[in-house]
Amino acid sequence: MSASCFSDAADKLQRDGFAVARGVVDGSVLRNLVDKYEQEYLPLKVDADVRREKHGPEGKDGRGRIVHVSNVCEMPELASLAATTSLLRLASACLGCERVRPVMNTELFDKPPCGNASTQTPPHQDNFYFQSPLPGVALWIALDEMGDDAGTVRFVEGSHRRGLRFHDWDWGPYGGFAKQIFDYSDEDDELERQLGHLAPGDVAIHHGLTVHHAPPNLTTTRRRGLVLNYVAEHVANSLADDLYQPALEFRLSETGLLTAPLPPHWPERQALAKVCVECALVECRARHGNLVKTTVGIDRGVGTLEVRVDDSASMPEVAALVESGHVVHGMPHSIAPQSCMEPLPRHCVGAWSRTTDEPSDLAIRIQASDGVFVEMFTCSKLAPVSEDYTGDERQRILLDWAASQSVTAGQAELVSRHDAAAHGDNASALLAIRRRFGSHPPSGGLGVLRRIRSPTTMDTQMLSEVPLHGGQASPEEMWQRLRSCADATVSEGTATLKLVEDPEARQGLWVIADGWFGIVIGRPSADPLASAACRSLQHALRAFAERWGIQAEDALRGCEAVFGRIEAAGMFRATATFRLPSDQAGDRRIMPGDLVLDLGDRQLRRDAADGGVLVEAWSGRRWLARELPNNFVALGSLKRSMPH
Repeated sequence: MSASCFSDAADKLQRDGFAVARGVVDGSVLRNLVDKYEQEYLPLKVDADVRREKHGPEGKDGRGRIVHVSNVCEMPELASLAATTSLLRLASACLGCERVRPVMNTELFDKPPCGNASTQTPPHQDNFYFQSPLPGVALWIALDEMGDDAGTVRFVEGSHRRGLRFHDWDWGPYGGFAKQIFDYSDEDDELERQLGHLAPGDVAIHHGLTVHHAPPNLTTTRRRGLVLNYVAEHVANSLADDLYQPALEFRLSETGLLTAPLPPHWPERQALAKVCVECALVECRARHGNLVKTTVGIDRGVGTLEVRVDDSASMPEVAALVESGHVVHGMPHSIAPQSCMEPLPRHCVGAWSRTTDEPSDLAIRIQASDGVFVEMFTCSKLAPVSEDYTGDERQRILLDWAASQSVTAGQAELVSRHDAAAHGDNASALLAIRRRFGSHPPSGGLGVLRRIRSPTTMDTQMLSEVPLHGGQASPEEMWQRLRSCADATVSEGTATLKLVEDPEARQGLWVIADGWFGIVIGRPSADPLASAACRSLQHALRAFAERWGIQAEDALRGCEAVFGRIEAAGMFRATATFRLPSDQAGDRRIMPGDLVLDLGDRQLRRDAADGGVLVEAWSGRRWLARELPNNFVALGSLKRSMPH
């Protein structure tokens, strides 16, 4: 189907609360699959997943005729139906977002011929069950030829704009299938709309708040349909029931195998987790031109989900899983040697401040010529954290505080210098991948391709950066060069230092450029988030904090950062720090306004045995000089430390 057909269906859905898209899937192929499922798998189905007609004729198995089957996941082709590209595109268009996922396994609805009242589906709204902050959509896929007399779904036009209504059980002789709306009014009846003829492969779509119901089938033929419920991926992990939110914890091996433990002895939940991952990877392939090759399977012997990836394509796939709400451990998070990196152009190097919506917000980056950079963002509206807050209120404030700040140590890898003509301008442009390692929130070394250019060939004071996710551009970021120190000698050149021999095996970078400096030190290696990539710290803590045995306060203490200006050679003053406000008494850390280097007790000295290593005189912390020109004066005289 064309994109315009999906767009038309989405427009009608937004207006009326329901729509029909014709020929979305191959109806004959899907019907044959369901026929096979009914013959081979349905007889073995547990009773809890099967609803039958009450007080009616018997079916072939000598029991009441089947009306509804949940968790249609035993047959691989039907278990993965929600990851069908055309269905994902339709759900995405209707929800108005790029990434969507199912919230439950495929369902089969069957209206037996000449059914009684127990086969009807009472008036209800799907989002009563899911409680999604952004209601999803249901895709009802026809398997048989059917008309309005066959018990097709009826919709109350415009009811999706009137909010959620009260639902309760029907305890009558034909009730008990689901909670329903009892105040179905004459106005609802007047606004009730039917779909007319549906052919196999046609899809009826309805909004999560649309009131709908289905009467019994009055014809002499069956009326079957498969139902898939989708929500936007960014709200999938906030639904009311944990059953609907399979967030997984993957580990990446050196061979490119991603594995995640699954809930044991729960095949329905395992199948839902698998199809959600398949949906994320289908969308990843679409963004990357189908270059990404994967296989997704379940190893039931050890109870894990396995994603096998091509090594060269692992980063896009890992990024897709992270964007989908999963956490990936075992990410490579070390800085590449300087000899492996092509130097960045001079106009990209230096100290930069990003323009933000709030003038008082701080967004600063110190970029060295060898690709290494450090960044910090802090929000001006940061809520104070004090010991007065306790319990859940304290955890909430801490998470808000975490969301308002970010710090990064990373590396920019030059990809191409010849992108300007492709974008219709004459400015100096290049493509580079920015990988973030020791960071808050944890990013695990994931790289983002960025187009970087100066507004004009002569402008060295401004930079434009546009993240390119799978070839799709995100909003432009504008960076302005920070004013250099008054002492020109300390503003010349760049230097980078890398933390080494840290007792907790932490990653750390010290970057100096244009009379500015930034220091970022990442998490201890024992921290569950040290080599992890996650969508956000808040999401990771909501999904995994109990499993990891950590709280928000523990997670926020993992990183340190100090940024500031160089006042003179060997005199570094902090202007911004990343530090939890409620650190323990006596834990003295640098605060804004403090001197980081002061020509006195706080100095860097060359190691007595290895002159390429600088030692903090006040702490003993050791830094390897990655880039340190002989004529670099900003750090001062760099005397040798006394041997131990």
